[in-house]
Amino acid sequence: MAKHGVIDVATFLRENWTDEYLPVLFVKLPTRDDRPQKWFIADKRATHDGKGNPIEDLWVCVHGGTVSPRNLLQTLGWVASRERKKDQPWTGVWVIEADNASQAAMYLRTQGENVKQQINKKRQYAIHPETQEYIDMSDTFDPCCDNCGAYPCQRERGCIDPTYANDPEITALQRTIERAQAKIDFIASLPDEPGVDEDGVAVIFFQKSFSPGGRTYDYCAIKAGNGRWNTTGPRSPKDYSWNQLIKWIFDGSPNTEILVATEWVRI
Repeated sequence: MAKHGVIDVATFLRENWTDEYLPVLFVKLPTRDDRPQKWFIADKRATHDGKGNPIEDLWVCVHGGTVSPRNLLQTLGWVASRERKKDQPWTGVWVIEADNASQAAMYLRTQGENVKQQINKKRQYAIHPETQEYIDMSDTFDPCCDNCGAYPCQRERGCIDPTYANDPEITALQRTIERAQAKIDFIASLPDEPGVDEDGVAVIFFQKSFSPGGRTYDYCAIKAGNGRWNTTGPRSPKDYSWNQLIKWIFDGSPNTEILVATEWVRI
């Protein structure tokens, strides 16, 4: 029984996928005619120690399959979300047309990828792709510069040696360096801890919101005798080091102005 209404999902994604910073490689494996088309997303990632340092080699995660192109598009958006990119070395994803996750995982292993997916070894899978193409790379993309053919354009991130521009692991390591440098720049930009006055007191005032366009709250914080900072608020006291306090203040409110009390008036 042949499949009816076969969907050209590569064309569908090429026309609907608009994230230029997440290359998508479409792979079509030989599949059974008596089963509906199904697509699996796989992405390369690393496990971190909580400080941005990978603690194992890059590996590939194979996600659950879908028979809906629209659902596939939504899942790609979830994989590409900027929040998830904070913790993973995103180097692009695979969209694999296959009968099941084991077939998709077996194909990735034949390409030398480190896949943690359990594979049913009792079954035989057709794993040689009939088609394989980057669905979001046009012929007219703007390269970074004359000496760099990287795609997507790395102008904002620093050029990648064109010899390694298409190597996913090199790209992942480059992104790790960029995230580490961004974290260093952020920490270096934090204001210095104010000194205490002659009575050993330091007080700051600031405003903070917890969501874009959300309500703004007024806070004060005082430095206690143990050198820690305690804030006002409904769940006070909260005990912070200066770095912890500053990071909390700027989280969600990056343009917050912090005022330091320099004079006291008796009332």
